[in-house]
Amino acid sequence: MIITKGQILDIESKLKVWRDERHVAQSKQGAGLKGNFFEEVAELYRAKTNVERVDAFCDMCVFVLNAYNVSSYITEIPLDNLALTNFEEQKMHDTIEDMLLSFMNNAFEKVIQLAFSCIYMLGFNPYLCMLETIKEISSRTGKYDESIDKFIKDKGVYSIDELHNILEADTNLKHYEVLELENIYKVSVKYHNEKEAVLEYAKWYGASYSLCRI
Repeated sequence: MIITKGQILDIESKLKVWRDERHVAQSKQGAGLKGNFFEEVAELYRAKTNVERVDAFCDMCVFVLNAYNVSSYITEIPLDNLALTNFEEQKMHDTIEDMLLSFMNNAFEKVIQLAFSCIYMLGFNPYLCMLETIKEISSRTGKYDESIDKFIKDKGVYSIDELHNILEADTNLKHYEVLELENIYKVSVKYHNEKEAVLEYAKWYGASYSLCRI
């Protein structure tokens, strides 16, 4: 299997659309890159399933590709020489260490190559996984906070069940009603102090990495 130059350019193009729609300048993404990247490294090491690991790798790639166009340095990424699914754990750890070293040396094209290799070793198609990741982040609204160099998401949920869990856990609520619209949930709430409000939760798309298995 090979990740082609065209696929890399397609990923970069879709991320540019994401940035343009949110008025996020690529030139400013490098400032918060290290912090954001290593948050995902922490997520990777906390991951319990391969789907969670794939999600962390894809998020790492998003942060790097939103800061730098690596297509200038990559013609293609060959993956056929890598073992699928039943990978050796040590090989995965070695690949992650190589990726972190490349990141610290600003060899960002190598970071993408190694992250895609890890995704492939886990038994997933890296290109399809990235498309799912971009579909997910594109479903979120919010704004870029320059004080912390990070995109801050608006309030949202992945499902109606998640929304009900959030509301049921709020001990300040006396009563609530949910109205489902096309892109948002509108929640009319009444608190124990008798104050009332209308809350809005965006509908987020959750990446379906299970559809990207090889």
